[in-house]
Amino acid sequence: MRVERTQDSAEDSDVMPLSLLIIGAGRMGIAYAKAFAGKGLNVAVYAPPERLEKVKGICQGEGLAYAEQEKLPAFDIFFIATSMGAIPGYLKLIDKKAKGKLIVEIGSVKSYLKKKLLRIRRNDVCLAHPLHGPDAISGRNCALIPYKIGDRQRYDEFVGLLVSLGLKVFDTTIEEHDLAVAQTQVLPHFLALGFGGLSDGADRRFITPTFEKMSEIAARVKGHGSGLTEDIQKLNPYAKAWRKKMLGALARLNRDFVGKKKKAVSIGSIESEV
Repeated sequence: MRVERTQDSAEDSDVMPLSLLIIGAGRMGIAYAKAFAGKGLNVAVYAPPERLEKVKGICQGEGLAYAEQEKLPAFDIFFIATSMGAIPGYLKLIDKKAKGKLIVEIGSVKSYLKKKLLRIRRNDVCLAHPLHGPDAISGRNCALIPYKIGDRQRYDEFVGLLVSLGLKVFDTTIEEHDLAVAQTQVLPHFLALGFGGLSDGADRRFITPTFEKMSEIAARVKGHGSGLTEDIQKLNPYAKAWRKKMLGALARLNRDFVGKKKKAVSIGSIESEV
């Protein structure tokens, strides 16, 4: 069944399904593998030689198929859901082993891929960013950058598949994407990590709903892993400038409060302005 832009047509068509290989057996990759499989696609998770047994075990537990390297040319679409540092290597591998396919990567930063993308000559490439975590797909936004598209029909079918999952897709550019997520992703992660480091050991008797919610967000960001967090902060070319703006805003806010002080009271090692 070839997927169009509506969910009903995806369910009713009799055309042979697209075949899709998920590269990355983490939570995001598995979430999308199950979602795509639920739409009737032939889906498998890539099992690289060095992680063959581990990926096989994950797939068996999730009820998913897996595919080894020699099967790469058999798939129509490659969906890369790995750490950002691993993406360039997989782009190179796919372009070497397959031809005339669609490669989709879903990293959180796009600018650092520019030079690597120039070397992709045998396949189409879409840069995507699902703006959500692995726990919820439907109703979320997904940014798309159709970087190099030769087979427009297949690309439109893929976009239709995303829509059928309940995603709200929109087109953007590499520069617009990285500038925007520096504000909407880099800053919240930065603040959450800072808050999380200060919230440990809080007296639970005094926990407020606001503190509890912020602690949950901090834990969620920390749960992404240090690799993803560092990639988002270090690889985005606009991240440093936005962190500087945030620190400046906090410093000004602090000065405003300090300027209104009446006296300083020392409580342990913390100086409280009252």
